[in-house]
Amino acid sequence: MRRNRLGQITTRLYIVLLIIGHVILILHTIIQPQILTKIFDQPSLTTYDRLMVDHSDTLQCPCSSISSIYNRYITIEPVFHQVCSSPFSSDHWRENVTAELAPNVSVYDARDYRLFLSAHLQCLTGLCNLSMQSVNDSIGQLLSSLYITTQLQSPTAFQTHIDSVVQQSKSTAPAAFARLLSILRATNHGNAIISSYETNFKYYFPPWFITIYDWGTYAL
Repeated sequence: MRRNRLGQITTRLYIVLLIIGHVILILHTIIQPQILTKIFDQPSLTTYDRLMVDHSDTLQCPCSSISSIYNRYITIEPVFHQVCSSPFSSDHWRENVTAELAPNVSVYDARDYRLFLSAHLQCLTGLCNLSMQSVNDSIGQLLSSLYITTQLQSPTAFQTHIDSVVQQSKSTAPAAFARLLSILRATNHGNAIISSYETNFKYYFPPWFITIYDWGTYAL
């Protein structure tokens, strides 16, 4: 008798637990949010912005083309030093300034700045042209580079990326110009190129290099 009653209690408890389990499973299925995927064919920018605000975590907007050139989004106008932007670095201004100098500047004393005026102005023009060309090459390299992305970026993320790329280009341009100047200086120094004004090297003949002959003094 006791065994039969214990079996009934066990059966009833099993049925109750089974019902409770099914109820919990049904409630979980009903309450759990359903993921609905909706496709927008070529949405407008306004629609994309609205969807980005409402569904920023799950929104996906694949690009029809994953690469594009930066010059479609960026316009860069370099600002050079006032000297390089002024007429003082032009050949025309240099020719006007040096027009009244002697054709052979060697007639001027070494302490007379007119001896070096034309050369210094030519050096200034060359440095300005070289720096401007270096900057323009750096800008051209940036604008011709590819911007690659598989998903449409938010305006904030896109602007952050563009600012980073432009800042990187601004920091690498002076370094590239400095390397170019370093190569030029190393080449001139390594080959011992002598300036016509003898401002970096100067010919020197020791006394024993001069041989005196009967007919006069002759430099070997």
